[in-house]
Amino acid sequence: MPRLYAEVAGMSLGLLGGLLLAARLLDAGIDPLLGAWSDRSKKRQGLILIALPCLALGMLALLHPPAVGAPLWLLASMLCTYFGFSLASVAYQAWGAELGSDAGERTRLTASREGFGLLGVVLAAALPGLLATDLAQGLSGLARLFPLLLLLLATWTFLGTPQAKRPTTRYRQGFGELWSVLHDRRFRRLLLVFVVNGIAAALPATLVLFFGRRAARRSLEWCISRPLLCQRRRLSASVGGSRPALRTRVDLGCLDARRGCLVRRGLGPGSG
Repeated sequence: MPRLYAEVAGMSLGLLGGLLLAARLLDAGIDPLLGAWSDRSKKRQGLILIALPCLALGMLALLHPPAVGAPLWLLASMLCTYFGFSLASVAYQAWGAELGSDAGERTRLTASREGFGLLGVVLAAALPGLLATDLAQGLSGLARLFPLLLLLLATWTFLGTPQAKRPTTRYRQGFGELWSVLHDRRFRRLLLVFVVNGIAAALPATLVLFFGRRAARRSLEWCISRPLLCQRRRLSASVGGSRPALRTRVDLGCLDARRGCLVRRGLGPGSG
């Protein structure tokens, strides 16, 4: 997504990073409220049904950046996407925890959920390149395909999963549950590890596309320029030093050929 908005909408990486951080902070603040809402609801499936349209709409908007007003569009679409994803995730994970009758069954359910989640990540990374060679077109195709996949998989989940027995627990009001959890020193250590791990995973995931593009461009430039340089040396040697005007024309011809090759491959001026 950062590369899409940087290339299509022309946004700077600094502005992109600031908007992503702001959206994440808002999402972190609203997650406890969504958890409390899920605990007090009669059926968690109803919250998932509310969340899925928000998630689908947010993804459609997020992967279709406009030419004008891209920063506000990005922030609004991220908040819509984060709201739908967070509400669905909180209710879905709590639903799975309530389905297990013992620790072993809950472990198997969690492993199945994480396995399908990893498969979804791989498919989401591969589909844009399979749908189109251009980044914007590939992500646009993924955004249009996403609601259909969401509908099919949600229907399969709702029809194939039994109802869970809700625990009869009296929940505290407000942020009481959150403060009680934060008083546990072991949980605070786990939270710190989770934050550091999230930062370590987010940095390379965001920058690897830019690095790969730049490395591929330099590698292709070298592959193009090396044979042209050898050809220039052979032509210059055959012309000799007695005809400097002809030798200059040979040098300029080789330089124009190299520029033409780079432009045809989209690596000319302005390609980043």
